[in-house]
Amino acid sequence: MTTTTKKEKVSAEVKNYVAENINEMAESHIDCWKERYFRKSKKDISFDLNVNHDSSLEIERVEEDLKRKLNDVENDYVISQFNKAVVKAIY
Repeated sequence: MTTTTKKEKVSAEVKNYVAENINEMAESHIDCWKERYFRKSKKDISFDLNVNHDSSLEIERVEEDLKRKLNDVENDYVISQFNKAVVKAIY
């Protein structure tokens, strides 16, 4: 028996949303957490975001604005782009 699975991908809708909103999302995050990142290197901030940050708020915002659930690949994309935007905004 052959089974096929649908390969998930990042929709153009999510890519557009991220392109338009990710910098503002990152700035908002930094405003709340600036003391945490004070005097940390890019590497330390990136590690902290990847290991300790709960990205549910960012995912929830995207899902609410788009009025739909994100698939796993889209979740990973949003988190990755958010983390990069935070580091870029600090440095």
